[in-house]
Amino acid sequence: MYERDISRRDPGCVVFLLDRSDSMKSTWVNSRETLAEGAARVLNEILLELLFTSQGEPGKARHYFDVGIFGYGMRPAAGGEGVEPAFGGKLAGQPLVALPDLRDNPIAVRETPSVDAGAPPSRVPVWVEPVHGYRTPMCQAVAVAGAHVYEWATAHPDSFPPIIINITDGMVTDSPYEGASSTSRPVTGPRCSSTSSCPRPRPTACCSPRRTTGCPSRARSCSGSAARCRRR
Repeated sequence: MYERDISRRDPGCVVFLLDRSDSMKSTWVNSRETLAEGAARVLNEILLELLFTSQGEPGKARHYFDVGIFGYGMRPAAGGEGVEPAFGGKLAGQPLVALPDLRDNPIAVRETPSVDAGAPPSRVPVWVEPVHGYRTPMCQAVAVAGAHVYEWATAHPDSFPPIIINITDGMVTDSPYEGASSTSRPVTGPRCSSTSSCPRPRPTACCSPRRTTGCPSRARSCSGSAARCRRR
């Protein structure tokens, strides 16, 4: 399963959980950039790299991946605290987006200084803006994103398993039972009254790369696994 090729016939799925809680207003060590700004910048860079990797010819992206971004904490679109897809513009509200649609619908294109001395600024697309506020409903984010990932995995049984990356700076503030089970249908099977009777999840979700305290028992830490892209 973890050695399957990623192709247009059997695309992959990459989902990002983006912490947009109030603590993301803190600055990086020895930097004027906030955690929210740094997370958004790096995430936009990753999306651009995915497009370059999946480029069949200049200016066109092949459908090698479906991409999702779920922000948790402040919800710019719906308002208040919670979880929502983080795409804006024409992609607003969409949980998963195919790479060609992602390429064609950035919310902005901005100039950034070139890394080469004397070179003109680079024009870089932007899909995600920095946002911060409220608490950290991380378990709700795992459940909401996990439901969409489960549907995707069911529709793509021959594809490489979905990859879920959680970008966060802190601890979960919601209950793994109230926060997750009351806002989304279970990722796998029926709701369990005890963790010992829960079925083994598929696919696996990460609650936090640094801490799993307070996270659902079905959330496990991720182990990286390389996927190979084959152009077909």
